[in-house]
Order: sequence, then C-alpha cells, then structure tokens
Amino acid sequence: MFCRNCTKRTRDISQNVHTVKRIMKEVPESFELKKLELYSSKVFKHDNITLTKYQGKKHTNVLLLSTLHPTVEVECNEKKMPEANKFYNSIKYGVDVLDQMTRKYSTKSASR
Repeated sequence: MFCRNCTKRTRDISQNVHTVKRIMKEVPESFELKKLELYSSKVFKHDNITLTKYQGKKHTNVLLLSTLHPTVEVECNEKKMPEANKFYNSIKYGVDVLDQMTRKYSTKSASR
C-alpha cells in the first residue's frame, strides 16, 4: 500500500494523470531509491490510484500518478513505455511547445 500518505488533494483527483517529484510524501522511500534497468517500469496501485516509475533515459526516470488508468499496459516495442506515460506525453505536447516559444520570444528588455 503505497498511498497511506496520500493527501486529500491526490485522492480527490478524478480521471487525471500528472507527474510527481521523488521528494513528495506520496512516493514510498523504497520506490525512489532503487534504480531500474533502461526501458523498464515499476508500478504501485492503491484503490484507483496508480503510481508508475519508468526509466526512459539512463540517468533520469519519470514518476506518474494516475487515476485514469486502472490497469497498466506496456508497449511491445524496444522502449516498453507504459500507457500512462504515452497518454501524458500526448496531452502535454502543447505545453512544451508554449514553454519553448516563450523562452525564444521574450518580451523582456535588455538591461544596460
């Protein structure tokens, strides 16, 4: 049971997927310490909440908290990406583009 420390905010989320930082109290200590093999994933479930850890790059991993995906399906290709990660990437694409554009076209004036 990973979610004994889940906040009320986390439990009230309906049909949502979002990233979680490793230092959040919702993440169990055993879950954040162990490194995974490249392109592997680990899943914890509690009630309707799923916490997925995916090692997509050598030195970085992704933690996703989802109430939208009751089961975890993994792609059958080389990267073996979980469904929650693929869904998150598809809905957050526009946010990344917006962030890049705001950095490029800043309205700040140069200081002297």
